[in-house]
Amino acid sequence: MSGRRTLTALLITLLTIAACSSSTGPGAQGPPWIPPDSAYKVVENLEYAWCTQDIELVATSLDDAFEHRLLEEDWDDYNGDGIIDTYWDKYLELEFTEGTFNAADSIYMDISGTSEWPWSEDSSGQSLELQRSVYLEVHYPDTVGISSEAVVFICRPNQDGTWFIWLWIDQLEVLDENVCRTTPTGHPPASAGLQLFHGS
Repeated sequence: MSGRRTLTALLITLLTIAACSSSTGPGAQGPPWIPPDSAYKVVENLEYAWCTQDIELVATSLDDAFEHRLLEEDWDDYNGDGIIDTYWDKYLELEFTEGTFNAADSIYMDISGTSEWPWSEDSSGQSLELQRSVYLEVHYPDTVGISSEAVVFICRPNQDGTWFIWLWIDQLEVLDENVCRTTPTGHPPASAGLQLFHGS
């Protein structure tokens, strides 16, 4: 790697860490929140985990019953059982995410938005719905993947008051047609949105 490329990679890493260390929550000192005692904090932990490529923090942010619900155009057989999947579970989410982390030089994720209210489909009133915009840059050795989309996070606490992301619901991709949307050789083209970055 040339000296210029090394310096560029170092600057990207430093800027990513600085950006991901800031918090948007009220009275915040900054993520990671251990344990996250509110819904917005577990979403901030997810953002921080992607920026720092911390697969363990991603894992502890997701509920054991986690589902990533996909746009219809992204439905496919992701687990090889011959059945078209409309969502995937925590195991596949972590597998795809770890593949991206291992392939990337650096990652920048920004999750913006402040809305938070009880989820209408949970009669217990325990689950909260957070509508967010997710912007993601993945810097691979030979290209950069960029995605921006609207998502809904459904978060719920356990008996100890620790919050988890139960559902990640893809809503709508918002991506400028002039933005680079390629992945390096060996990474299957993703359908839409953040699935662009999920490697095998």
